[in-house]
Amino acid sequence: MNKILLISFLISCGFAAPCKLYARQDSPPDSRSNSRSNFSSNKKDNEIYKSSSPIPIAQLKEKISNRMEKIDTVSFNFNQKTYMAKSTQTVEATVHFRRPEDLILKYRRPDVQEIYISSASLFTYIPSIKQATKQSRKGDSDISNMAGITLSVIFSEDSFKYLKKEFHLKAFEFKDYLMMQAEPIADAEYEMMEIYFSKEDYYPVKTIVEADNFKSVTTFNGYDSNREYKKNFFKFNPGKEINLIEIN
Repeated sequence: MNKILLISFLISCGFAAPCKLYARQDSPPDSRSNSRSNFSSNKKDNEIYKSSSPIPIAQLKEKISNRMEKIDTVSFNFNQKTYMAKSTQTVEATVHFRRPEDLILKYRRPDVQEIYISSASLFTYIPSIKQATKQSRKGDSDISNMAGITLSVIFSEDSFKYLKKEFHLKAFEFKDYLMMQAEPIADAEYEMMEIYFSKEDYYPVKTIVEADNFKSVTTFNGYDSNREYKKNFFKFNPGKEINLIEIN
């Protein structure tokens, strides 16, 4: 499919963040509920689909891929709320991405921290205590699962093949949005995911992930594509005042 889609997919599932995430803009409809403010699970409620039409998944893929293939760099904001039985967790961050494998996540909530990911390493920096950790990505399956998939396949056919392999996929067209519904083929921590794309520019604007014990709603906004980044923007260079811990 494309790198932006898979980044949004992994962010929404919690793989690219230290915790789960929210949103603060006018958003697409929630097919799990008639009310945008009601985030309780209601899997029998399919009224929202009456305002949509099913379309071939290949049609959605073509529209998104044609747009994303023209992008070399992109930045955007994401906001996520995760609703659990007795608590709600909010996360806000800004993402910077440059092909093929440079990614920065700058978190504002719940805690300020920065994550720098490249093909070789992952840095996590906590400004409040002036401490950073460095971890090699080589041979590390956990980092590869979190960042490797995120960074290496998004602008290629491989990402779509991955989604088709792991999920039952359906696509729907609304007035202003396209939506892809993904249901895991095998057992997973979540039961269903929906990704909404703007029909204006085909960027992801909202994702919904739902399971028996939680619901996560993420929105994406503030897209800025093909901007010129400074040469060393994606490199983390800790100063002498920062305590750097290297993890083998």
